[in-house]
Amino acid sequence: MVSFDVSLFTKVPIQLALSIVKQRLRSNPDLSQRTNLSTTELNQGLEFCLSSTNFTFRRKHCKQVFGTVIGSPVSSVVVNLVMEDVEKRALETFADPPRLWKRYVDIHL
Repeated sequence: MVSFDVSLFTKVPIQLALSIVKQRLRSNPDLSQRTNLSTTELNQGLEFCLSSTNFTFRRKHCKQVFGTVIGSPVSSVVVNLVMEDVEKRALETFADPPRLWKRYVDIHL
């Protein structure tokens, strides 16, 4: 049994997240039934959300330049999609993959 306690929000590169989300959107056969937006338009909106990271700290204007923002509702979804992709690729490399794989995500918002 293996357990990982990982704080991914500030560790996930935005370009990696956008790439994974775009792949998931393209592979979704029902997407066109749920929205008229293209995968490119959806990804552009997501990129805007993930890169709008301005905040004030000790009366100074700051901008987070790496990773997703803790506390943003979209960050938890994006981080989960990235984690699923990493897990899938890792499990595919196992000669004898685990019979049971569980993930628990504890999101503090």
